[in-house]
Amino acid sequence: MIAKTNANHLWPILLLVCITAIVYFNSLSNGFVYDDLGTIVENAHIKRLGNYLSSFYNQSYFKISGGEASYRPVATLSYYLLYAVSDVNPLGYRLLSFALHIFNVILVYLLAHSMINNKRAAVIAGLLFACHPVNAEAVNGISYNEDLLAAFFFFLAFLSYMRLQPSATEPGYISFILSLFFFLLGLLSKEMAITLPAIVVLYDLILREPVSEKISLKRVRAVIQDRKYYYAGYLGVSFFYLWLRFFAIYNPEELETQIWGRFIDRVIYLPIIFLKYIKLSLFPFPLNADYVFSYPTRFLDVLPVLSLLVVLGLVIYSFFAVRNQKAVSFGIWWFFITLFPVYNLIQIYNPFAERYLYIPLLGFCLVISIFLETLLSRIS
Repeated sequence: MIAKTNANHLWPILLLVCITAIVYFNSLSNGFVYDDLGTIVENAHIKRLGNYLSSFYNQSYFKISGGEASYRPVATLSYYLLYAVSDVNPLGYRLLSFALHIFNVILVYLLAHSMINNKRAAVIAGLLFACHPVNAEAVNGISYNEDLLAAFFFFLAFLSYMRLQPSATEPGYISFILSLFFFLLGLLSKEMAITLPAIVVLYDLILREPVSEKISLKRVRAVIQDRKYYYAGYLGVSFFYLWLRFFAIYNPEELETQIWGRFIDRVIYLPIIFLKYIKLSLFPFPLNADYVFSYPTRFLDVLPVLSLLVVLGLVIYSFFAVRNQKAVSFGIWWFFITLFPVYNLIQIYNPFAERYLYIPLLGFCLVISIFLETLLSRIS
């Protein structure tokens, strides 16, 4: 059965690999760009792997990471290992980003297929993710491979959880342990992975079991009671990471991050951020490596109100879609939930960037693939 399942996925995966390779092959000849210079080329510590081994578990990590402001030791380790192999030849670094994106495209296909059980729609989702222009920043910026790594482990962790089916012959703990392990690696690549527990709960509420009625408090309680030990594992990993990130190995220079606006300004700006990310997903042009923006001065300005109405409309639609379009509802919530770390409610240095969409884009691709599959089915 497993061999047959793998064979069924072979040709779609080969198609996705070939198209992804064609799209990004010309990037392999590019040099270092943006933050690559500080992280790799001008980083004197990267010349000795021993510098990393003696520093990754304490605050001196921030001295040897090439200007990294957050604790992302898995991503930093990849730069050190690549330097040992490629020195300052950008090809080796680009090959890793190239390969990671291909693996992530495959995982998007497998996740989509598991969620909607439709091969053509899953291939469409994979193609959208492979070729979407907004992913170019994460793939082409070597120092942004932290986003690729976080997504890789995030997708693996979620796929492992989805395939967790305890039975008399397969207890399921191996898949669960693997999921927790991948989750931790994702967190140590970039904090964008922190939303996995919420995605797991969302999956159990909407997709794991048939839903014939609206999501109710009673159903939420029943699901949490049934899966509480699994959720406890993800929360345990999350709390361990948060302790590591904010207490054990905390970068004191983060306190010096310039405050671009008051908290209330950032709250007012939040629906605008949503709308901008939705717009970039639907119409990815013009693209920009460094966005400049200003906070709205009043909540009742046109743009905040319009943005809030669009977001509320999507939220309301997602609730109604739970009955008959479960995967669509799940995709919408995936998009909103996985963007949570960059909501900027807690001040971050770059409030808006295209690379932040790398993990959330799976939700967008899932929704669009379902609509396109429905359209194609009606036409044929």
